[in-house]
Amino acid sequence: MRRRIVCILATAVAVAFCFLKSYEVQPTHYPWSGWTSTNGYVAQTFIANFDSAAEVWCFVGDRGNGSSYNVDIYDYPDGSGWIARKHDVPSPAMGYVWLKFELETQTGQKFVRGKEYKVVVTRPEGQINWFRDTTNQYSYGHMEGGGGSRTPKDDLCMKLFGKARVGTEFATHSNVAWSDDPAYETIPYTPSWCWDSCIRRESELGIEYDKIGYGFWPIIQRTGNTRWVWGWLDTLMMSFATHRVRPIMSFRGTPEWATCAHSRGGQPLGCAIPINLWKPVRDGDSINDDNYYAKYIYEFVRRYGPKGSAYNGDSSGVFWWRHQSLDTLYIRLFEGFPETPYSGLHAPWRDSFTEYPGGYWRLVPDPFSSDSVRS
Repeated sequence: MRRRIVCILATAVAVAFCFLKSYEVQPTHYPWSGWTSTNGYVAQTFIANFDSAAEVWCFVGDRGNGSSYNVDIYDYPDGSGWIARKHDVPSPAMGYVWLKFELETQTGQKFVRGKEYKVVVTRPEGQINWFRDTTNQYSYGHMEGGGGSRTPKDDLCMKLFGKARVGTEFATHSNVAWSDDPAYETIPYTPSWCWDSCIRRESELGIEYDKIGYGFWPIIQRTGNTRWVWGWLDTLMMSFATHRVRPIMSFRGTPEWATCAHSRGGQPLGCAIPINLWKPVRDGDSINDDNYYAKYIYEFVRRYGPKGSAYNGDSSGVFWWRHQSLDTLYIRLFEGFPETPYSGLHAPWRDSFTEYPGGYWRLVPDPFSSDSVRS
C-alpha cells in the first residue's frame, strides 16, 4: 500500500502544472471601444508562454443583441483549424464585465512556447461591444477585426491564462550585453536599458534560462590580469534577478592581452586559446593567478555564484551578499569553453591558412612552450 501511495505521488508531481498569465490589457478609456458587425469578430495575436491554454477573459461592454459568445485560438498567421476553444458562453446578465471562457484543447493539438497565436471572439447572430488600448501595452501582438481600421499599437482588452508544466526548462541564448563594438572599453556596446527590456520580454515569454558570456572576459579584464570591471555586469545581473530569469554562463572569448594567436599581420586574435592554460589551476590552497582563464572563472564564480561555495566560504557569492533585497538567482550552471584551435579563425582568413604546412598552429604558440609565436 505504501509503495502504491509513493507511485501516485510521483505521478502527480510529474504532471504538475502552474498557472501563468500570458496576456492582460485592462480597459481605461470609454472612447477606446467599438462594435463588431453582426456575426463579425474581434481578435488579438499573442506569443504563448505556456504548454496549454486554460482561460480567456474578454471585457465586453453593452450587452447588445445575441445570446452567447464563442472563443477560438488558432495558429498565427496561417492557422485554419482551432487549437483551443470555448463555445456557447451565455451573455452576461449586465454589461461592462469580464466574460470568462474556460478553454478545451483539441485532441492531438498543443501549444508551443514562443510561438504566435490568435484569439478570436465571435457572437453568432449578434454584435460585440469590445474595448481596446491604443498605447501598445502588449508588445508582442496586436488587435485585429472589430470593424474599422486597426493600428499595430491597438490591443484588445482581454486576459489570457495558460498552464506550464513544472520541471520543463524553457531556455534561450540571447545576445543581451554582447560586445559589438571594440571601441567600448568598459561596457558592452548595447546600453543597459536594452538589456532590461530584453530580459523583461524573456520573462514574459516564460523563459527560465538565458545563456550569456560570449565576449565578457575582454570587457571585464580589458587591460590585463589585475584590473576587474564589474559594474556593468552587476547591472545586468540585477535585471536578471528582478525579472527572475536565471543566467547560464559560458566562459568564451579571450582578451587580446591573454590570447596565444595572432594574424599574419601580427594582430592578436580575441577568439583563441588563452596563454598559460596549461599551468596548474591551483597554487597550494589558492587559485593560480598565472593561469588567466582559471583565474577569470574563479573570480566570476566568487562574485556571482552560490554563496559559501568552494575555496571562498562566506566570501563567495559576494554580489548576492551586497544585494540582499534581490532574489538570489545566483548562477549555478557554467560552460567552460576555451577556444578550439580553429575557432579563432574567421571565414575570410581560414582558407589562406591552409596554404601553410601546419595550418592554424603555424601562427599559434605551442601550449607547452614559452615561445610567444611559433614560426
